[in-house]
Amino acid sequence: MSKRLISFTHKMLEEYITSESVVVDATAGNGHDTAFLAEIAGHVFAFDVQEEALKSTRERLRTSGLSNVTLIHDSHENIPLHIYKDVDAAVFNLGYLPGSDKALTTKRETTLAAIENVLELIVPGGLVAVTAYTGHNEGKEEARAVTDFAESLPKDAYKVSVYKFLNRLDAPFTLFIEKLK
Repeated sequence: MSKRLISFTHKMLEEYITSESVVVDATAGNGHDTAFLAEIAGHVFAFDVQEEALKSTRERLRTSGLSNVTLIHDSHENIPLHIYKDVDAAVFNLGYLPGSDKALTTKRETTLAAIENVLELIVPGGLVAVTAYTGHNEGKEEARAVTDFAESLPKDAYKVSVYKFLNRLDAPFTLFIEKLK
């Protein structure tokens, strides 16, 4: 089910990204989103707090022959410390690093700060995609906080939508925030 969700998220992002685009992967993880973004964008800034994640991402990029990525070993909440230009799109794939310690997860406080910060950098007409996993306690709290935040955004400045399986308890979902022109 999550492969379908990620596939849909990627299709949505493709509508907003060109070969000139600057994009952010706020949670590099094992590098799947980073590599996808690097194939279609001009430049990708990919963040992760775990060196293991960056190592995996670096290897995925190397074997794919992709070099238009800046890997940043820092929390996504610190995006403004590393990026000083307009961003066309950003993707967050929340939760824990697959195949790693499930106790190390993204946290609602840093995720909310990161989303707020990246919305400041997103150009009008740009998109932020946030995939949340609710199958663990921190994920439930983080998903609720992200949803509450997105619902509070002014409707004259943002369009917010969600892609979710309604008949699946604890199914992951993707929230899309489009900055209006």
